[in-house]
Amino acid sequence: FQNNLLMAAAANASGGAAVVPPVKFDGSNDYMQYSGDPMPNGTTGTFSCWFKFNAATSGAITYFYLSAGTFFDIRRSADGSISIIYYDAASSQKGNFKTSTSFAGVSSSWHHLCASWNTATTTQHLFVDGVSDITQITNATGTIDYTRGTHNLGSGTSGADKINADLAQFYITNEYIDLSNATNLAKFITTDGYPVDMGT
Repeated sequence: FQNNLLMAAAANASGGAAVVPPVKFDGSNDYMQYSGDPMPNGTTGTFSCWFKFNAATSGAITYFYLSAGTFFDIRRSADGSISIIYYDAASSQKGNFKTSTSFAGVSSSWHHLCASWNTATTTQHLFVDGVSDITQITNATGTIDYTRGTHNLGSGTSGADKINADLAQFYITNEYIDLSNATNLAKFITTDGYPVDMGT
């Protein structure tokens, strides 16, 4: 996978909400691994994803995304919150923020997560279903170590801690997008809570 759309969207004929094909990660056998680095080290990033959890947390951590050594990861924590955590090359934590909402149980419907960060300006944004939903833990300046050589989607290191969820329109980049700007947020989710066509 690359630092853009993993799962593409297709716009419907009306030009409104997009039809987004999902991919199921069953929590047992399914994950993806990339050997290499999809993006260089830097101070910024943006993430967007539609998700539907098919199992409760059972008090365990599972991963949307993880780089080798856990220098950058997006996880569902044991308490059900969704966290984004990142470190510099010296293993100093530069960012740790999470949803105020807990997703500890099985999802009855789809949800959208969208986040962006900039360590140069200590800026963090996190939106769930188009509404700001952030709890900040660490917010420091520094360069994020994205270049870890191996990156997993849907699991932790070596396929452990697999996520049991349907995922769609998974997007990650080292570019910062100001999600507090409604026009920018609308590039990822419509104002009435539906997917948009993000293109190729």
